[in-house]
Amino acid sequence: MKKNLVKIVCALILFLPIFNIRASVEIEAFCFIDNFTQLGQGPVGVWVYTVSNADPEYSNGVLYIEEKEKGMYTVSVQLKNGTLTGQDVEVDGNTIKFGMNIEGVERVLVELKVDGNLIKGEVYTSQGPLKIEGNRKLPPK
Repeated sequence: MKKNLVKIVCALILFLPIFNIRASVEIEAFCFIDNFTQLGQGPVGVWVYTVSNADPEYSNGVLYIEEKEKGMYTVSVQLKNGTLTGQDVEVDGNTIKFGMNIEGVERVLVELKVDGNLIKGEVYTSQGPLKIEGNRKLPPK
């Protein structure tokens, strides 16, 4: 019953036009979190992140990391202007690696290490490595 109520509330909130994009992304993250049962363990979850010295359109966003089947992971990166999909996702304990195509031209590699509710690592670009850090988005208590 509670799970259905959360889904209904999330659906209603996501379609109300009165929220700005930032609030919408945070609410979407909360709704996505409801699908996870083991928050705080490993890379699976929703992460709000920042990338130091990145172009403004790529400098922050929300990472959605999900285990679809045992050992099969998906990564989606929600940016201000759209969503990117992680490719060749590899998870080894608290470490996750994946690639992404930026604007269909540049391929970047992301390597992240999870420490509780913190995530950090590097994004390897053609201009050199960039630091990435983030926090797990936890549902309100």
